[in-house]
Amino acid sequence: MVSVPKENWNAFSGLSEGKTNIIYCYSQVCHLAAAAARYFAEHDYSVMELEGGFEEWQRHDLPVES
Repeated sequence: MVSVPKENWNAFSGLSEGKTNIIYCYSQVCHLAAAAARYFAEHDYSVMELEGGFEEWQRHDLPVES
């Protein structure tokens, strides 16, 4: 997981060019993930927005690195 603050989006730091990047916010009411996904997709990155954030990721027992 890589945190990319909005002011750093244009650097594309931490994004993968060869894999789908999963984008999510801290909660359902945050809309930055949708904006980020659109921005990154417009710059040819493969992205998918995860509704429900990290809690949803964990709920589905998806892998987590530490």
